[in-house]
Amino acid sequence: MIDSLEVPGAFVVVPRCERLDASQALAFRSDVLPLIAGRPLVILDLRDVAFVDSTGLGCIVAMQKRLTPDGRLRLANVGSRVSALLRLTGLARIFPTYESVEQALAA
Repeated sequence: MIDSLEVPGAFVVVPRCERLDASQALAFRSDVLPLIAGRPLVILDLRDVAFVDSTGLGCIVAMQKRLTPDGRLRLANVGSRVSALLRLTGLARIFPTYESVEQALAA
């Protein structure tokens, strides 16, 4: 369901699903939250994710809450549909998006 990679200064999570929706989000959440608990910087690489629904958005918010108190969640490789949803819901102001993992790391 996910791939993860520890890189200097961050932890990268890559969901291996096309949809982060009610059918996938609960499994994703149970897999990812223990991996990121207490980390200061997590990059969520959405390269394979073409669709996110409200359950998927809830997972992204839960990820932020699981980090250290001043921890940051950055989103990379966000597709146009997911980007539009983040803007529509106001979450684009909370979660910065980057064109690549490398750009998210450099920010």
